[in-house]
Amino acid sequence: MLKISEVENIRVPSGNETGAWQGFWEPGGYTQGGIPEAVIDQIKSSNYTVSDIY
Repeated sequence: MLKISEVENIRVPSGNETGAWQGFWEPGGYTQGGIPEAVIDQIKSSNYTVSDIY
């Protein structure tokens, strides 16, 4: 699990992000299933901690 302490530049995705799949991305900030989505800048290693959940 990642516990993120600081998020930078949260925004609605444009569809031009690395990993945006052609034919699956939809404008408006929601997935095809209606779940809200956002994009953030890469998280600095000092701004998160990693924990096992099992």
